Amino acid sequence: MCDHTHTRHETWVSPINSRHLTSKHVILHPGESMPDHTTGKDREEVLTCLSGKLKVKIGIAETELEFGDSVFIPEDTLHSISNETDADASYVFVVTKQRPEPGRWRGMTVAEARNQHN
Repeated sequence: MCDHTHTRHETWVSPINSRHLTSKHVILHPGESMPDHTTGKDREEVLTCLSGKLKVKIGIAETELEFGDSVFIPEDTLHSISNETDADASYVFVVTKQRPEPGRWRGMTVAEARNQHN
């Protein structure tokens, strides 16, 4: 059972943030999880276990990670991460940022972006 007096701890890892990559450090308390979600179109992710044990589901495949173990998550892939143990577990993930469509910036055309700033 999840101890609801704790909340999942997530910290952006600033030194790795760039125009093309971002990362986050996550601590999952016993019983906590990151439920099913996708990497998104044009986004790939690498997840590395820093402490404890994690159960990672990628598509229909499941694996367990311990300290130093990593997994690659391809673009647009459903995945989840859970801590089914009685101790905290932590991981860091690095994900590519979604590339804008050609001729677009932050969902706008260059002309739309210029008009927004005028």
